[in-house]
Amino acid sequence: MLGRLTNPRGFASLTVLFLGGALACGTGSSRGGGPSQAASGDGGPTIGNPGPADAGPPGTDGGTTVGTTGGGPSNPAGGGADGGTPDGGVGASPCDGMMPGALATPIEVHIDGVDFCYGATSHPSGVVALGTLPVSNGGGDTRFPYSAAGAALGPAMGPLQNNGGDADTWFHPLTAPDGWRGVGLDGHILTWDPAGHPTGDLALGAFTITPLPDGAGSVVVVPGPPPSSSSPAGTTELTWVDAAGVAFRTVLLDQDPFRAIVDWDNGHLFALLGGLSSRPTQGRWFDRDGVALTDWFVIPVGKGSGGSEHLLGGGLVAFGTVGGPWLLALRDGVAGTEPAPGWLAARPSTRLATIRGGRGFAVMPATGIGLLELVTTAGESCGTVALPPPDAAAGTVPSFPPPRLDVGWDGTVFQSVLVQVPGQPSPLRCVFRWWPALLR
Repeated sequence: MLGRLTNPRGFASLTVLFLGGALACGTGSSRGGGPSQAASGDGGPTIGNPGPADAGPPGTDGGTTVGTTGGGPSNPAGGGADGGTPDGGVGASPCDGMMPGALATPIEVHIDGVDFCYGATSHPSGVVALGTLPVSNGGGDTRFPYSAAGAALGPAMGPLQNNGGDADTWFHPLTAPDGWRGVGLDGHILTWDPAGHPTGDLALGAFTITPLPDGAGSVVVVPGPPPSSSSPAGTTELTWVDAAGVAFRTVLLDQDPFRAIVDWDNGHLFALLGGLSSRPTQGRWFDRDGVALTDWFVIPVGKGSGGSEHLLGGGLVAFGTVGGPWLLALRDGVAGTEPAPGWLAARPSTRLATIRGGRGFAVMPATGIGLLELVTTAGESCGTVALPPPDAAAGTVPSFPPPRLDVGWDGTVFQSVLVQVPGQPSPLRCVFRWWPALLR
């Protein structure tokens, strides 16, 4: 996810976190029903038949629109074409190689017997993990591993804690060795191989995790007792765990933050302290060894209003509200805030994913699965990708939870939709559709 902008991540080569706990309401990352206009450009050539493009928010500069209802060039996995310039490299324009070619028919998998869909992610190798809340699993996110082409692999992974953030804060890939890491319902740090077979169980009592550079491990937030008006503030341990499951560094803090973001440029860590009635929302920067770079400083957002962050590169963290505006930015090592970049402030109600090896971002609407805008790291709009919805025969979409988009670590683009199966009042079905490595 982060600053170096050369790592393989798709769902943020920096870090995308949708905050829960004291800051967020609901289940974390925003979802929405039906195509959204929030992330569209201002027209331009159209490939396929996505329908007319619209004007988009202030500050966008248009570009092309790509979309089909099927067909188009396919990669070996059967998903979307990589597209762009033939070598995907940087040309005369920062937008060269950003837009994909025409979309192929997506891979589609149905998982029945669920109460909820938690979105999807992918491993850099292309293996995917589809998140659901099965009726029988006791209330945790359960991840089903599939090949990029849609073949079921090993057993389901979970149940996992869903702490109100995007999945990276409780489940993400590892690459040294290859596999997955997640937080179990009991706080144990669990690991699996890429096909979902268990490989490790570390009893830490964790609350959240965040990836380390190049998939080499995770930073684990281990909470202490919650603060109260009659006792000192709780303490939290930050524990660095390598991909093999060995804890190699632990730092005891003087407060109880519930999220951490690691800057992949330099290993610096930003800790987020949730706002309560007795204290404001605060943050603090630490170096890669856990030594404080700043004191705790106030982040001027409303307590309980919901928030999201994305580390944009160069140590700049954008901070916004779920389904609302991007409010401000936080700079690495600086005890204070600054205005959000203008291009991002002009795109409210969006989420971000880092794409194309760190050359740009996919701007995902908070309310829809139909349109995806691609922008450079400077915020120049390269165009929009129109994604066709699932066939109505898959089932009827209820009013909640609405569908969502995700971008995986290898650039795979996912749609996740909860549907009511025709003729079956219960349980529900998760429909997952994906275009493998579309934005790699």
